[in-house]
Amino acid sequence: MFPVYESLLRPILFMLSPENAQRLADQFISSPILSLLRPFFELHDERLNVDIAGLKFHNPIILAAGYDKNCALLNFLPKLGFGGVVAGTITKEAKSGNPSPRILRRTQDFALVNSLGFPNVGLAIASQRLAEYQSSSWRTPMITSVSGVTVDEISACVTEIDSLVDAIELNISSPNTAGLRAFQQTENLKDLLSTINSIRTKPLFVKLPRIFKSDPENFFDLLDVCLQSKIDGIVLANTLPIQDEKLFVGQGGLSGYPLLDETLEMVSFVRQTIGKKTPIIASGGVSSGQNVIDMISAGANAVQVYTAFVYGGPGFVKRVNQELLKKIELLGISDISEMQA
Repeated sequence: MFPVYESLLRPILFMLSPENAQRLADQFISSPILSLLRPFFELHDERLNVDIAGLKFHNPIILAAGYDKNCALLNFLPKLGFGGVVAGTITKEAKSGNPSPRILRRTQDFALVNSLGFPNVGLAIASQRLAEYQSSSWRTPMITSVSGVTVDEISACVTEIDSLVDAIELNISSPNTAGLRAFQQTENLKDLLSTINSIRTKPLFVKLPRIFKSDPENFFDLLDVCLQSKIDGIVLANTLPIQDEKLFVGQGGLSGYPLLDETLEMVSFVRQTIGKKTPIIASGGVSSGQNVIDMISAGANAVQVYTAFVYGGPGFVKRVNQELLKKIELLGISDISEMQA
């Protein structure tokens, strides 16, 4: 299935704009055909199970926020074999996002550049869809990403969805929403996390900005605030801010394979710094089973993928999990957790 996608289906999809290509792919994902093809995409093996903040994931491959922006595919994406799914990012009010063009492919690098700006249907509709997923028979841990430019906006989202999700991911780090950078100031982040902690009953993960190299002092200050606020996990990290005149707004966030080395370095350094207690979810550049192994060996508990799924297609997760199982057998270990630093 994976070679067919790469050789036949992906070239056809990539003739379309990135957003139109996803709309077409989403029609397949939400069609009855997916249920019939489910055995081609899923692989369940207890040796791949991971436990993060009390949540049990079938495998360490989590779909990152940004793919299912409107929480419209919650009942379908788990059938593609993901260990977990991050829905959203959702905001209190519906947003149309930035003008197009706002997504670019860099096919030679297996990368994307986006300046989307959180287009989503808003809290009211997203909450209805999350409630419907609660009754689904295809239950996979559902994390929902929330954001906003004020404490009140974000706390409204947390209040509404807390009972509807398995965990919450706080996005303070998108490079495409100017007001969001206020929460990259430590005092503002302290206030925000204090408010969220007074509301939530579910695990909270914070997605940090990719400033590990460009502003390491601020990066570790933000990390320290997160740890002091007793959050349940760190997502390392968001996209890399870059300039690109092909985007309408002239700048966006780079995702995909070019981020791999920096993400690996970041995960390793942070794990050595904070110890083993706080879970780390690696996000950025993962596109193979070996990449997952390297991240886990460096200290990650799981990984998030988005761009690799776009390039790898519906068979991507199963292929990666097959690679992981081969490595487990080769090493003679009992499960994937034994790879962790």
